[in-house]
Amino acid sequence: RTIFKFIVSGNMEAQYHEEIYRLMTVDGLTELHHKRFFTEALEREASRSRRYERDFSLVLFDIDHFKRINDTYGHLAGDSVLRQLGALVRSRVRRDDVPARTGGEEFGVIVPEVGREGAIQLAEKLRASVESAVFRFEGTQIPVTISIGVAAWGPHVEDPQELVKDPTSASTTPSAAAATACAASGSSTCRRSAGRPRRPRRAARRSSARGGGGRGWSRAARACRTPSPTPAR
Repeated sequence: RTIFKFIVSGNMEAQYHEEIYRLMTVDGLTELHHKRFFTEALEREASRSRRYERDFSLVLFDIDHFKRINDTYGHLAGDSVLRQLGALVRSRVRRDDVPARTGGEEFGVIVPEVGREGAIQLAEKLRASVESAVFRFEGTQIPVTISIGVAAWGPHVEDPQELVKDPTSASTTPSAAAATACAASGSSTCRRSAGRPRRPRRAARRSSARGGGGRGWSRAARACRTPSPTPAR
């Protein structure tokens, strides 16, 4: 009986420490890892990949027009969208992947042992899953889409932070053909193109991440933002 009590006590203590660790490393709203954990995991994965010459990739995305969602439906609805998106992402990644919320509406997934092509497949799966998912708040359906891209580790990358840059540095080129595809050179962006041209944005620059650690791609072939959906009442 004494031994049994000791084992139970040990299990409870272990569970307590696991819960404390989880609270310290996980974003409370989305239940994904927070930015600090993501940054540290990225450094560890880069070190491992450099030492053993292994592949890994990043999948980086943000919610399109998230401010508009907050303005139209309220901040509680915005929080609900983030919470539902976090649950969706957790259900689509592998156990060894590291999904994280890296900013207000910005997210990233570290994908160990996967090269660029595999990361593009994951990016397309996430994009399609979000597009087909139904996001609701208090009985109101909220249309949600994401802009998503991938960045692959390689011998040309000296600093893993080069893979994570300010998203505003990604170029956006007009596209008149309606299609679903992923760009497939260097760091790539997965996009859903619309049947109308989009306004071009600044061209991407190959440079180190600026102070503040934004999000983006080291070598963006091109990036097309998802069109703004019509709000559903």
